[in-house]
Amino acid sequence: MKAVAILNIKGGVGKSTVAFNLAHAIQRHNRSVLLVDLDMQSNLTDMAVSHPERITYSVYDLMTDDTVLPPNCVYPTVIPNVDIIPADLRLFDIQQVLNPLSKPDALIVLQSRITGELDNYDYVILDCRPEISLLTMNALLAATHYIIPVFCDRHSLRGIEMTDRYVASARKVNEDLAEIGVLVNNLDRRKTNAMAIYGALENRLGDRLMKTIIGTNAALETASTMQQTVFQYDRRAPGCRYFRELAKEVTAKCNDPVASESEEENEDDGGEG
Repeated sequence: MKAVAILNIKGGVGKSTVAFNLAHAIQRHNRSVLLVDLDMQSNLTDMAVSHPERITYSVYDLMTDDTVLPPNCVYPTVIPNVDIIPADLRLFDIQQVLNPLSKPDALIVLQSRITGELDNYDYVILDCRPEISLLTMNALLAATHYIIPVFCDRHSLRGIEMTDRYVASARKVNEDLAEIGVLVNNLDRRKTNAMAIYGALENRLGDRLMKTIIGTNAALETASTMQQTVFQYDRRAPGCRYFRELAKEVTAKCNDPVASESEEENEDDGGEG
């Protein structure tokens, strides 16, 4: 099982949309995917769960109540063969329950709970809240890989630097945590300033910058508001190409040989799972 954390300590970089569409792009290669929403705002949960009223247990229960079995926290999503452990507002108070001073294993609760009963998934994608917190550290200690999405704005380098420092702390415990790369998201090639910042990122980051670029695409935003991935909303949209390329790059970095492009193109994206 590969566990990929999507994080940037700076917020507003489209992490949930990346996680949602990446999950579908990987699933299209006949891989099973589990999404884990670690943000109390529940944006990923809102995108992915068609019947939120049926949710009984969330990631909060998974991490704070040992009597709740991990499979009972898993729900189907609108994407076939992709499940989710949803988030809720109780995550706001989780550090009061999981206090490292009173609970020595507080930082590895997520790792211990998704390992074993949930390791039947090929990929786990962890959508992290943009903050330095117990939840984010739990994600990094549970992850095998991570991606840092960025927008090409004047705050991008600062977000990367803050995230790098935090990842360095996590690597003191999780030595095998591997970076997939820095992902440029929502790039508008028509804007001179955005392209100038992209050039600066290329010079600064070198091979850390992922080859895949997620360009601006109205279909991505519209699809999310309709609880659809871009593949479900419009298979002709440029966003489909972006996320096909991203899935190939991610699976390659995870040493996972995937289906051929021709096989993938013949798949039916389908609707709800």
